[in-house]
Amino acid sequence: MIGFIAGVRLHKGASSIVGACAGLLMLPCAATSGAAQESAQTAPSISVSHRGWTKQMGAPTFVQSITQDRQGFLWVGSLDGLFRFDGVSFEPIMPPKGHKRTALAVTALATSPDGDIWIGYGAGGGVSVFRGSRAVDAKLPHPGEAITGIAIDARGAPWVINSGGGGENILRRAGDRWVPVHAPDGRSFSDVVDLEVASDGSMWAYASGRIYVARPGAVGFVATDITGDEMGDLARGPSGEMILTESHGVRRIQVHPDGLPSSATQISSVPPFNRLSTLVDRQGVLWGTTYMNGAFFGPLGTAPVSYSEPQGITSARTVAIFLDRSGNVWTGGEGGLDRFSRPVVETVPGLPTNPQNGYRLLLDAAGNVRILAGNTVWAVSGSKAPTPVIVLPSRPYGACVGGPGVIWTVTGAGLREVRNGHPVKTHEWPIAPIAAPFCAARGDGVVHVVVPGTGLFRLEGGKWHRVRLPQHFEEISDLAFDHSGRMVLVVNRESIAVVDGPRVTSWNGEKIGFEHPTSISFLSSDTVIGGLTGLLRLRENRISKLDFETYPWLRDTRALVATKDGYVWLMGFKGISKVRQADLEAAFNSPGRPIPYQLFDDDNATVGIPQRASGPQAAVDRNGIAWFLTRQRVFQVRSNHEPSADRAAIIIKSVVVDGSRVTELAGLTLPGGLRTASFDFGVADLTTPTHRRFRYRVDGYDDRWIEIGGRRQINLTRLGPGSYNLRVETDNEKREWVGPGAELRFVVSPLLHQTWWFRTLAVLGTVVIVWLLARWRIRAAEGAARRDAEGRVAERTRIARDLHDTFLQGFQGSALRLQAVAERLPEDSRERQRLENVLRGVDDILEEGRRRVQSLRREDRPVELDEAIEALAGDLLAGETIAWKLKTSGKPRSITADAADEMLFIIREALANVIRHSVAAHVELNIRYSTGQVEIHVTDDGVGIPADGAEDLAAAGHFGLVGMKERALLIDASLHIASASPGTRVTLSVPARRAYSSN
Repeated sequence: MIGFIAGVRLHKGASSIVGACAGLLMLPCAATSGAAQESAQTAPSISVSHRGWTKQMGAPTFVQSITQDRQGFLWVGSLDGLFRFDGVSFEPIMPPKGHKRTALAVTALATSPDGDIWIGYGAGGGVSVFRGSRAVDAKLPHPGEAITGIAIDARGAPWVINSGGGGENILRRAGDRWVPVHAPDGRSFSDVVDLEVASDGSMWAYASGRIYVARPGAVGFVATDITGDEMGDLARGPSGEMILTESHGVRRIQVHPDGLPSSATQISSVPPFNRLSTLVDRQGVLWGTTYMNGAFFGPLGTAPVSYSEPQGITSARTVAIFLDRSGNVWTGGEGGLDRFSRPVVETVPGLPTNPQNGYRLLLDAAGNVRILAGNTVWAVSGSKAPTPVIVLPSRPYGACVGGPGVIWTVTGAGLREVRNGHPVKTHEWPIAPIAAPFCAARGDGVVHVVVPGTGLFRLEGGKWHRVRLPQHFEEISDLAFDHSGRMVLVVNRESIAVVDGPRVTSWNGEKIGFEHPTSISFLSSDTVIGGLTGLLRLRENRISKLDFETYPWLRDTRALVATKDGYVWLMGFKGISKVRQADLEAAFNSPGRPIPYQLFDDDNATVGIPQRASGPQAAVDRNGIAWFLTRQRVFQVRSNHEPSADRAAIIIKSVVVDGSRVTELAGLTLPGGLRTASFDFGVADLTTPTHRRFRYRVDGYDDRWIEIGGRRQINLTRLGPGSYNLRVETDNEKREWVGPGAELRFVVSPLLHQTWWFRTLAVLGTVVIVWLLARWRIRAAEGAARRDAEGRVAERTRIARDLHDTFLQGFQGSALRLQAVAERLPEDSRERQRLENVLRGVDDILEEGRRRVQSLRREDRPVELDEAIEALAGDLLAGETIAWKLKTSGKPRSITADAADEMLFIIREALANVIRHSVAAHVELNIRYSTGQVEIHVTDDGVGIPADGAEDLAAAGHFGLVGMKERALLIDASLHIASASPGTRVTLSVPARRAYSSN
């Protein structure tokens, strides 16, 4: 199979991509060195940057076809199958269900306007179409050994080259069926190597060394007179012209008004090739792959330049080629995938690399830029190769521009004056320097030189003059003059100073939070200092800072320049960046304010490390080109050369749930109880994928946007059951968030215990259990109360029995004997009357005893308190001269038997005290029922008692009061006895929980 693939022609719409090769190359037209090194060659007026992805970096094996979908993702066909590439990683795409297992190689790809991806296979695999989220078999009849080309016509229908079999050689899709397209003789084509759609919608075919054309709506091809070698290739130019490339060279096809080719004009040669695939980019550059000698490219009409393994391509056996919407050219082959881009930031070809004393940038008053490298001053313009204009007798340490036509060069012997390209005079140093001096010229042409270890000198009128500075200005790191002619210094890489005549104003970097200043630049009328910690602006001796902790890309800024289009270009630790001048000014005015910026680094330009040298490190020439110096190369930037980037689409590719990957995301339902769900996504950025930042938000989980930097995976933990919507956004080249991004709606199923019906049953079960427990407790309490009541009844019965059988019977017997004694006494004797009075008291005691025995024997039933007190008062006060009344307020409640016994005893004792001690005429009993308690007041209008009389009486042995208090404590009641003015008031308060019966 591999041998066969090596012998077939693979269509240009099948280009390839591979994992990121180590580094990026900048080259002018032809590239150099390998993936990790670079050199420049002069060539026609183009330059490209190159990046490669190899199999070791994740690229598939032997890339044979490439296309781009509507979202911007690259689709890569290979021997390993089909992959989708987002600039960082390759995502495998599964073939249709039931696809032939031995036909995994994808040999042709094309994208139709409706977004369908048409896929051609080798080994008789036929054609499938990726539509929606999966590939389905397109039912190509009699598929050959390989589909070697797919072209989409003006109506969006695919045409395929079916090679190496007994079936038709060219077929087109008509509805749901395939229709063969025949040669002019009515038979099937043989040896078709290319299909190309012309600007008028015609389909062109190159077969057997001849061009054939099928006009729009025609059912077959007509032959033309344009012939060539059998292995040729067609490509459409940016203006619609057709280009034929074959072994005899590159020819431009002239078309007759009827739409058919009329003649061909050769415009250039072509490198040797085995199999050929070509395209023409937007700038009119012809690109091609050779299958034996890498790739080639060059402007139409010029000899192309080869680019193969020695220059860094992943493999000389390069087959596929493709032009994406951003202008990148992709090639693919046996070694992987390669990308060629037209850079914004370009190396300047033809200059010495890594010169010993570094580069010096010289900008004269007319806006011309010169570069000192070694002992040569070069003129650079951006449109032509650098030209040496001055060759010095020795290599200087540095240089600066003086007046018109004057360049000052720093040598070991002194400051050499070069006028109009010729050395004129060398001014010896006033004091021998201990290190290399450097110079800067004022606006009037007067040159100043820093002599390390000695100080600052001014050369004026051919004589040296020391510039007096404060003693702590020991070492000057950089020197420049602002637009007002004031001297700006960086001192000891610690401080910044402005010298305005005799006045010196300085700022210590550490004290102002701007450590290690390094460079001086100017922006409009402001002075801008670059340093390790960002940027500092001096405006009328007021400072503003932009710190690298807020703006990381400003770290160690070494130079900045403004272009006429309103942008500022900066060079620093991260590379070269571009911002709007208005945004930079706004951030200086309000530090912390976001600055949209675009970064050019190793992803789209190998900028390298800025050199540590004094003097200007960047400048803008009169043509608006910005020039930057680094340690190894000089770079140029053309603002109008920037490619436009499409809005980057985002797709969520898969989700890993507890170690299992799910790729079918439509209607996604995740299992309940999952610990972690990891969502992998990609963004369609094929030019600067590592510049992207991402943020996400999960509606229903966390409504905040969460930034995750450049990471392309979202990890969610502890997702409870419910519906969620995952949203992902990325930023654009200006670092601004762009929406909408990708969305994925998914559901997390509940576990058994998380379902609504389970929770309902759990609540009902809990209620039932609580009810059963309550019933059990109630029954247990009732049983305990019943047993307690039975015990109390039994005990009271025993006491009643004992009282009756012993105390009352004995007392009755004693009373009868006294009665017998009384009857023997004369009826009118005083002793008999006294004894009969005693017997009457004994009868009362016996009657009370019988009542107590009856009370003990009665059942433990609730008592109606007002009735009981009324009966008690009526019994006790009968025959007394004391008038009484009973009042009741509140809703009457039944009183428990236990509480009623104690309460009635206390009331009995209170009434007895009224009878014995009060000398009262009236007594009032008042019962107040309330929710929290029952209160009983016994109030008389007698003589009353002192405030502390109750306690005194108790202490004196009047145990009735003591008994009252003790009984009150038994039922948690409070008892209060006090004077009532007149009389006495006894107040008994019993809490409801002890007084009221539950019935």
